[in-house]
Amino acid sequence: MGFATDMCVTLTAMDARMSGYEVWTRRDCTAAESSVRKQQALGQLERAFKCNVKAAGSRGAVERKSSAGS
Repeated sequence: MGFATDMCVTLTAMDARMSGYEVWTRRDCTAAESSVRKQQALGQLERAFKCNVKAAGSRGAVERKSSAGS
C-alpha cells in the first residue's frame, strides 16, 4: 500500500484483484513522478484490472458512515 499510483497503488491493486477482491481507488488521492505516468497507471487499473477509479467525493465513491449513535 502507498500513494505512488504507478508503483505502490498499481502493485497492491493487482495483487488484490488476483486474490479475488473488488478494488477501488480515488484518482485525486494518489500521485506519481509525472501526470502522464499517473494517468497511464489509472487507465491500466480501469481497463486491465477492472478497478473502480473515481475522484474522491464523486458519485459511487465509498462514503464513510456516521459514527453517531454507535
